[in-house]
Amino acid sequence: MAVTLRRSRGAPSQLDRAKARASAAWHSHWVGAHLHSVSFDRSRSRDGSDYNLHYVDVDAPPAAQGELAAGYRAIAAAASEAEVEQVLASLIRMTPR
Repeated sequence: MAVTLRRSRGAPSQLDRAKARASAAWHSHWVGAHLHSVSFDRSRSRDGSDYNLHYVDVDAPPAAQGELAAGYRAIAAAASEAEVEQVLASLIRMTPR
């Protein structure tokens, strides 16, 4: 699930960097909160394949995927670094591990 940040020339702005850090922190928190509810789909590997040794593809329930996407959208919509931090703190409070 990708979030498009504001495009700029040259190095990313401080706001874009804050959004990227917040998105990574939100993903990490979300993974910890939903780790118990995901399943590993063995049908993605063929007989004799070592796919599951190198990749971990799991499918979170649709509601959890929606929660992740909504969090990314909220972070992307933030207009300042302070708002990014407020949004992230709110997401983490609302999503207990």
